[in-house]
Amino acid sequence: MILERLERYDERTIELAKIAGVLHDIGNLISRDQHATSSALLAYDLLRHKGMPVSEATRVVAANGIHDEELSTEPTSDIGAAVVIGDKADVARERVRNPNMVAFDIHDRINYAAQDTELRVGPERKLITLQLSIDTEIGSVMEYFEIFLTRMVITRKSARFLGCDFKPIINDVPLL
Repeated sequence: MILERLERYDERTIELAKIAGVLHDIGNLISRDQHATSSALLAYDLLRHKGMPVSEATRVVAANGIHDEELSTEPTSDIGAAVVIGDKADVARERVRNPNMVAFDIHDRINYAAQDTELRVGPERKLITLQLSIDTEIGSVMEYFEIFLTRMVITRKSARFLGCDFKPIINDVPLL
């Protein structure tokens, strides 16, 4: 967990960030389009039904509502920044649901090409790194950036919001 590794957050904030992380994509049950908004609305009702105080539920909801880079380009809270970083670092073969490689779109191809993904949070150097190994026989690094450039920009902004630098490394090549 990102906030835990930065060692300056209280236990409740860390717990709320974990809850936000678990619920951030719940809106995909309704639609992929504007799922961040749907996630926030569903999470609020669920959390209030479970007895979470309004003040805490709104922190989770605000974090979930800003994690879509098409709707928001700036983090608004530490919890939101952590959700954005975790979400945008989620590039993995396991995400591909389509079993037919011939029918892969660019997202499926790049996720399938991601052989290894590691997000590291180095509190001592205030550095967050995303290390990826991409099988370039399946998808190119350029294709990765075609779909992930805006995601990397909001990730970098989120890292800065947390007082850290962000450094993506693809196939052992540092990119920023």
